[in-house]
Amino acid sequence: MWNVVGTPEPHDWVEFDPVEILDDFDFPRIFTCKDIAGNLYLAYNCGIETGCLRFLVVPCNDYTVSALVKGQLNLRDSLSKRRAWIFDIGNRWETIRAWKVDVDNLPYDALPRPGTMLYSDLPQIIVVNTTRSRSSTTELTYRPHNLTRW
Repeated sequence: MWNVVGTPEPHDWVEFDPVEILDDFDFPRIFTCKDIAGNLYLAYNCGIETGCLRFLVVPCNDYTVSALVKGQLNLRDSLSKRRAWIFDIGNRWETIRAWKVDVDNLPYDALPRPGTMLYSDLPQIIVVNTTRSRSSTTELTYRPHNLTRW
């Protein structure tokens, strides 16, 4: 499995009991969970090795989950947050270790490809930001015609 570039953190503040499972194949791969204070997080399986599952965990809210399910937000954008952690989970679904990370420092293939939706039957949404100078940003967005304004 790839080496994590980040700061080691305590790993006991997130409860990995899924609140809502959004994708499940052999085990919950994308789900929401809560920290001990009750705040909601999105967990995404970004690595598998014998005896260890690796998850990217980012803060989220009910709107984010709803937008993912309805196809109004793609997975990569929902996971690209300023506050992010990597957790390694053992065979008994116990947390082994955690790191605070910058999502930009993760291997490119640790995240879904741009535009990948939660469900394969949803049309892609791709948002491309290009910076021309420090003071201007151009945003190109593909949004299918059947979606209402978000």
